[in-house]
Amino acid sequence: MVQIWLQAALSPEDDVRVIHDLSWLECRPERPDRRHQWMYVSLVPSYAPAEDCDDIVFYEDERGYAKVANTIADDCHIYFYCGTLYNIPADANAPPPFTCVTSGHYIGVFSAEDYVPMVKGITDAVFFKVESLEVGERALRKAIERSDIVRFLTPL
Repeated sequence: MVQIWLQAALSPEDDVRVIHDLSWLECRPERPDRRHQWMYVSLVPSYAPAEDCDDIVFYEDERGYAKVANTIADDCHIYFYCGTLYNIPADANAPPPFTCVTSGHYIGVFSAEDYVPMVKGITDAVFFKVESLEVGERALRKAIERSDIVRFLTPL
């Protein structure tokens, strides 16, 4: 199996890689053993077929790691689209309803009970109910395309 590495970045100073085959990740001789923690950021929507999966891997001692760690909400996977990181529930089978948050502490689609801390204390928070994760993620990606996304960096 051939592994394909491409250069990608969240900003020009970040050093990140896109991995097209993740099955060999834990046994790579070219990576030092000291790298124990990493996070994946998906480059394709959660509703895309599994065979279309593309991920960026952030290792804990790389510059992009802190940016991703500060963006990810509890019990979520993180996605990247048009320069924006956003959250989708890790449980793809979570029951509706969902809430799409386009302006809040965290950006993404959250299950009904999980969205409140994402907008608490923000006067101009923007969020709305959606019937499914796919509908919410499509609406979120449209908001990203229109630059209608605001993340408030105040701690929860």
